[in-house]
This record gives sequence, C-alpha cells and structure tokens, in this order.
Amino acid sequence: MILVDFSGVVFSRIVHSETPQPMSLDETRHVILAALREIRVKFPNHGTMVICCDNGSWRRDVFPQYKARRRETRANDGIDYASMWESVNTVLDEIDAHIPWLVIRQPNTEADDIIGTLVHHNPADPIMIVSRDKDFIQLHGRPNVYQYDPITKTRVYAEDARRYAFEHLIRGDVGDGIPNILSEDNCLSDRIRQKSITKKVLADFISEDSSTLLTGNMDADTIRRLKRNLKLISLSHIPDEIVNGILDGYEKSNSITIGTPLEYFINKNVNFKDMVGDFR
Repeated sequence: MILVDFSGVVFSRIVHSETPQPMSLDETRHVILAALREIRVKFPNHGTMVICCDNGSWRRDVFPQYKARRRETRANDGIDYASMWESVNTVLDEIDAHIPWLVIRQPNTEADDIIGTLVHHNPADPIMIVSRDKDFIQLHGRPNVYQYDPITKTRVYAEDARRYAFEHLIRGDVGDGIPNILSEDNCLSDRIRQKSITKKVLADFISEDSSTLLTGNMDADTIRRLKRNLKLISLSHIPDEIVNGILDGYEKSNSITIGTPLEYFINKNVNFKDMVGDFR
C-alpha cells in the first residue's frame, strides 16, 4: 500500500509552481497527474495507491489555536485558495472515477489521520508513506512501515523512532501551533516565548532506554499539557468517529471507479495516453 500525503506532496507543487496563479483546470490536472504518476512509477510493487487528503480538522474543535498562524499567513499571501481547491477537487473527483487509485476525503479529517488509521489497521501489509513530514516517524516502529520524501528523493527515518516520538510530544509542533509541554496553550498563537526544553528536561521525562515517558517526574500542569499534545500529535489518539469515517471512506472508495484511465485521458486531452500503464 502506498499512502500519499496529498497536501504535503502534490498540493504544494501547485502552490509553488512557476506557472502563474491561478492555474487553469487543465494545468492543475497536469501537475497532479504528473506528481502522482511519478510516485506510482517509483513504487510499482507496493500495491494500492491511496491519496490521503486534508478536509478540515477535528483538532481545531478541541484546540482553537491549532494551525492558527498558518491560517493567518495564508489569508495574507494573495493566493486564491478557494479557486485553487475547486480545481484540485475536480481533478480528485476525476481520479476517483477513472483511475484505480483510492481518494479519501473525510469531513474534519487530515491526511495524517488517514495515514495513521490505515497503518494501524494494516499491521502486516508493506506500507510506503510518501511524505516529507517527520510527524509520521511515530509510525516507523512497525516493521512493515517505510517513508519516502519525494522532494529530496530519500528515505525518511530516525535512528530511534520511539524516542523521536516522545521528544515530539514533549517539544510540541511549532508549525501546527502546538506548544511544548512546559508552555501554555496560547503561547504560539499569541507570540509568547515558550519555556525551553533542555537536555535535562528530556532526561527527566524520557527513560534512559527510551521505552517510556517518566510522568512521575511531571507536575499536574505538565501532565495536563502532555495529554493536550498526545491528543493533537499522536496518531494513536484519533477520535473513534474519525477513525470509523476513514475506514468507511476507504471501503467506499474501493468501489467508485466507473471509467478507465485511457477514456479519461482521451476525453480530457491529457498528455499521458502513451503512459496509461503507469496509472494502475
């Protein structure tokens, strides 16, 4: 199984493309199909390709500061994201209908949730996560899971995936607006300096063999903030209703294809007619 982090891998190509914005629907279609074909060709023997899409996030409901700075930046960067996403979603609908790849878009669900859920529910199948996001290192402890960065064209890994995951929980995620466990909820959204996570703090909070978090060394406020970060960061703590929605969407996506890639390419005058064997 190939799990593609669509926003991180494909949508970013559209945003950073040299083609003047906004792209036309035909230009958007070409960029998306070319990027996904490249992944399929890179991993021809890894089974089904699943395109995992962001569609809102339940995390904002439980933590309003989640990605608040990122939303602020996008609101001021001059890009018409509404038009861009309209074209992207049109192409995703076309892929869903004509190419034997699975497209999963569930309400209030991020690609991270989809990837984490499918990894947890496929413990034996070889899985290749295609993303440069190191958040997925927490899934690397499973022997069937690998990760590939299509930008640098290298494997993503950590020498000690379990320790990396613990440090991630302790340090938080600045890019997503999640503070470290010594800092309050609003510090990043309000541009307040976080308290430092030193080597001593890590030594106090993670066992020497990296097997467990030493919650006995944490005070009540730190434990509360650790639980905050577990809920927001750990892909083992996705709410049941989100997990069930993902699994339902996965099953439904398995049965949607109504056309063939060649028919689609001819109908849309797409330049991949001689490469139709790559779209499998």
